[in-house]
Order: sequence, then C-alpha cells, then structure tokens
Amino acid sequence: MNELLQKLTLWTQSPKMVIGIMTGTSLDGIDCALCRLETIEDTITISLVHYICENYPKNIKELIQKVLIQDCPISDFGFLHFELSRVYAETVKNLCKKTDILQTDIDLVCIHGQTLWHDPNGKKFTLQAGSGEVLAKVLGIPVISDFRSGDIALGGQGAPLVPMFDRCFFGNKEKKNVLVNIGGMANITILPNAYANERIIAFDTGPGNVLIDSLVQYYFDKQYDEKGSIARQGIYNQELFETISSITFFREDPPKSTGRELFGQNLIENIIDTCSHISSYDIIRTVTEITVWNISNHIERYAHDAEKIICSGGGIHNEFMMQLLQQKLYNKTVMTTKEFGIDTDAKEAMCFAFLGYRTIAGLPSNVPSVTGASRDIILGSLSFP
Repeated sequence: MNELLQKLTLWTQSPKMVIGIMTGTSLDGIDCALCRLETIEDTITISLVHYICENYPKNIKELIQKVLIQDCPISDFGFLHFELSRVYAETVKNLCKKTDILQTDIDLVCIHGQTLWHDPNGKKFTLQAGSGEVLAKVLGIPVISDFRSGDIALGGQGAPLVPMFDRCFFGNKEKKNVLVNIGGMANITILPNAYANERIIAFDTGPGNVLIDSLVQYYFDKQYDEKGSIARQGIYNQELFETISSITFFREDPPKSTGRELFGQNLIENIIDTCSHISSYDIIRTVTEITVWNISNHIERYAHDAEKIICSGGGIHNEFMMQLLQQKLYNKTVMTTKEFGIDTDAKEAMCFAFLGYRTIAGLPSNVPSVTGASRDIILGSLSFP
C-alpha cells in the first residue's frame, strides 16, 4: 500500500493531459474535454485545452432510447455497453485529430457513462453503459469509469458528483454562490462562504431539458426548442403546471437525485395522452415554466440569501428559459460559468476529468453532505490498457 501511495504521489508531480467524457440524460451529444491538470502546492489547477461535442451514431442513439423506454433483451444492453465504449474511443481520436496532441500524449480518460437507470433509494443501484475496460484496451490509455457506485454502496445517492469541482473553482470566501446545471435534469450546488458554519448542499431539482426536448420532438419534429422560440409563442397552462408540479419529488428535501425513471417516457406519454385539448405551443411553454420553477423554487428554499446564480449546461442556450429564470430570481444575478473562465458546455466533461485525476491521486471526490454517503471515498474504477 505504501508503494502504491508513493506512485500516486509521483503521478501528480507533473502536469497531466486528461480527457473527460460526459453523456447526459438529454442525449444531445457526447461532450469530450481535453484538460491540463496540475497540482501546485496541494491545489489542483485545471485548464481546458480543447472541447468537442460529437453526435451519437444514429443506431446507438436509437438503441439508448429503446433501452430507456422498453423492456429489452440483455443482449441489447450488452451490445450497447461495449459499442458505446468504441464510440467514445472514436470521439477521443477525433479530438486528438483536431489538436496538436497525440493520442500517446493522453495520460488518462475519464467517463461518466450513459445513465440507463438510477435508483439510489428503492433498489439502491445505478447503471451506466460504457465499459472502461473496453475503452482502455481500444485506446491504449488508462480509463476511470463507474464513478457513482461506490457512493451508493455507502448509502449515498451517487449524485450529484459535480460539487467537488464546484467547491474548488467557484467558491467565494465572503459570499454564498449557487451553481445551476441545466442538462436533461437540472441540479444545483449551494456553496456557502468560507466563514459560514454551513455545509455544501447539492441535489437534482427536477427536469431540465428532458421534458422540453421530448415534447418538442413529438409535436414539432425538432430536436430541441432553439432559443426557446416555441415556448415564447405559447401561453402558460395552469392545469398542466399543477399536474406536473404535484409530483412528490419536488417537495422532498435533499439529499435527492432523479432521472428518466421519474421524468421520462411514462410522464411524457401521460402529458401527450391527457393534453389533447391544450395547444402544443402552450404545452412547451408550460414544461419550460416547470423547469424554471423547479430550479428557482429550490434556490429560494435553500439559498435565498445567495447573490449569484452561475449557470451551465445545454439549457443556457434556451434564451427564453434564461429570461424566465432571471425574472423568477429578480433579486439575484443570473450569469454563466463562462464569466468564471469555465466553458459552459464543457463544464461537466471537465468535472469528470478532474474527478478522475483525483482518483489516481488517491483523493476522495464525493461530498457526503451532498450525497448522503456515510463517509468520503475515492470514486471510480481504474482500467489499464
């Protein structure tokens, strides 16, 4: 064990090139961030070298959607688990082609994997597709994967895992900040100031883009509501809003996390089946209002004294949604991570590069006050080439 710790210490004594790969519940693409990480006087620094977002191959995206919404044979999952790893490998190779970095110059690849089911409370498990073993062998680079399981094994939610990154790069010594990520699901990190006797709190607040995207695809045959132009034409529907907002999850206290098992196909089909009397534009407007409400409501409940709301994720490109969010949080400044030097689209991929670096360095990455785990632990599984 002492020999291993010595090797880990030596690993962090020089800058490392680390790739983080993130694929979220929105299925809007494969985020791949090449980062330079270095430990300077016990402080980890990170800088983004290059970022790309690649589309899923059509057959893989369709298979993910099938596995998410249907009872499928184990062969479908097995194929997806392996084939998605090969897709990740091609994404890494494409990134390298667009930079002066050779594949052999990459020290580590870190993957979140594609979440297929997340149930930390009921049956207490989580499932992400994408094999670290396959990816490591195909690329010839060490891979860290399966970041969530260890936290769930110790009674945690296994999510969110971004707060460790948020604490290191967005904390303010004097003021409370709130980080908001609007992906398929929405989540927030509440960072108390350095002098407050408070713990970091972070949790999923509910749907981010998942309901909007799915219903826009159904009613308008578009992948997403570009800049919120469809929602802008609609009128808020109180009946639909009350139906969705009555879901128990919204009223629960953290720690909590969620996914498509609650805000997925069953809810989407229920909306379609019961809202034939409501304009499709009004439906998109109302589910957009649901996203804004679930974020702002949780901020007011748990961080009413925060001044800055720092946003990232695909949802920030929905200009109408961001306008509504600023209106709801009229006494706060709504901004993006770009103003802190962190690319808004690359942030979560950068986070997993950071978490994987901590894994190799032998450092814990979960925040027990966030996830509910019994203790802090080193996350992830290491696969060798």
